Amino acid sequence: YWEPADAWIGSFVGDANFVRGLGRGGSVESVIGAFRGEGEGDVWLMVRPEQVRLHLDSSGGAQVTGREFFGHDQLVTVSFDDGTLMRSRMGPGDHFSPGDRVRVDVDAVTVFPG
Repeated sequence: YWEPADAWIGSFVGDANFVRGLGRGGSVESVIGAFRGEGEGDVWLMVRPEQVRLHLDSSGGAQVTGREFFGHDQLVTVSFDDGTLMRSRMGPGDHFSPGDRVRVDVDAVTVFPG
């Protein structure tokens, strides 16, 4: 689940966000930040929704576009200024509303060749 062999398996075994990145010299840069990771040139970063943390921030790089409640948790969708979409799975509560600007922090990523 956390370190699948490839992107297809990663999406098959659970919900996942995929974000484009650029690998260079053991690090990967993307709209969600810079991370250590192998790969040169275009790569994909896989991020599980439960690894995505949102923080209200009027100057944040993303905007809340939707929320889905499941009782015990919720899935919040954000859109970055470049159009990249990402989902965050979090506990229940009314912390974010569509239109809110947020800062996005990611606990970990898995990098795949582009």
